[in-house]
Amino acid sequence: MTLPNTNTTPTAAQVGYGAQFSLGSGTPGSYTYTQIAEVTSIKPSGISVGTEEVTNLGSPGGWIEKIGLLLDGGSVEITGNCLNETTQISLETAAKTRVAVPIEFAFQVQGGSKTTTVTGLAIITKFNSTASIEPKKALTFSCSMEFTGAVTKATA
Repeated sequence: MTLPNTNTTPTAAQVGYGAQFSLGSGTPGSYTYTQIAEVTSIKPSGISVGTEEVTNLGSPGGWIEKIGLLLDGGSVEITGNCLNETTQISLETAAKTRVAVPIEFAFQVQGGSKTTTVTGLAIITKFNSTASIEPKKALTFSCSMEFTGAVTKATA
């Protein structure tokens, strides 16, 4: 059986072109963000919620019961064209401090009429300034980070 398609609205899907990834500095509440040069990919993992089984001898109907635990902001991986310039080097410097730093990434949605911005504190867990060195490809860098604390997402 084929169901009729009642959704005849044209898609508002977007490509990631124009997205930006930035590293922040300053004091909480008034961070200044500097865009990282020539980022080619931003891959957030999304938030997750841990669970713990709390099944007991009286659990209704013999079903396993669980409770939700703490939220985890997840991780972000970025890659880009390796320039080894100031903004890219700032990622490596942040990794060496082993301290959470403010990050922000933004991308257009809803046909380009709005921008979604994701912000939070993250610990840079890996930075590779020469992720790929090949004779027929551009030099690339890669950087991995994990959020710590709350992650904020706003669309305006």
